[in-house]
Amino acid sequence: MKKILDWLSTLPEMSRVDNLFEKKDSKVLFENTTEENAMLILAYRYSQEDRPFIVVCPNLYHAQIVYDKLSLVLSSDEVFFFPQDEFITSELLVSSMELKMERINTITNMLQKKKYVLITHLAGYLKPQRDRKVWEKSIFTLKVGDEINPTKLNEKMFEFGYT
Repeated sequence: MKKILDWLSTLPEMSRVDNLFEKKDSKVLFENTTEENAMLILAYRYSQEDRPFIVVCPNLYHAQIVYDKLSLVLSSDEVFFFPQDEFITSELLVSSMELKMERINTITNMLQKKKYVLITHLAGYLKPQRDRKVWEKSIFTLKVGDEINPTKLNEKMFEFGYT
């Protein structure tokens, strides 16, 4: 992959892409191209930067496709998926728990890394999330052999939103 990304850097068109990303907090829209081309450009820019990227797709279906394709190009610990239930999914109660667990795992991974690509869709992008400090405070580890006070564990879990 490195050879492909190095070759991309020699193309004159890539200097135009580089200029779009020069500004911090820039927003770039890929249109009139294939998803594969967009993935290569994103992988190239990701290799040039030391910051997270957020990719917002129009819907959950396209977000899943982009996540799957980008996961083939970048390492699995660099690409995170943040699926949010869409209206029809919520109505049918299809895989809602799986999507919730994926979001929790994604947020946990994001807290541990400073550079990643987050793939989501409009519903996932717009849904408000808890503050970073609340997420960081809610992480705890249980190991075999730990002595656990069931009452305190229950209180802690309830505090974190479990029922």
